Amino acid sequence: MQVLDFNTGIDFGLTGNLKEFSPAGFSPRPDKVSTWSEKPFVELNFRVPPLRRDLGIAVQVFPFLPEGAPVTKQDCWVYVNGLGA
Repeated sequence: MQVLDFNTGIDFGLTGNLKEFSPAGFSPRPDKVSTWSEKPFVELNFRVPPLRRDLGIAVQVFPFLPEGAPVTKQDCWVYVNGLGA
């Protein structure tokens, strides 16, 4: 399992490092800055290096909601070690 580098993070774009984190449920064709989900649930797996402090996680997501589409919103839940964050 990949260790997350806090300086690099996870980049979902075309030249990013998403594939290093065993992605599941994502499109195999990223665009320049992002990778869309293709399944109801998506998953990434990674470890964090040993820490001597609390860890804060920031997640930035944005849905693809084209005008006139039947989907008007998308929810996002984040789970860490199986627990809702």
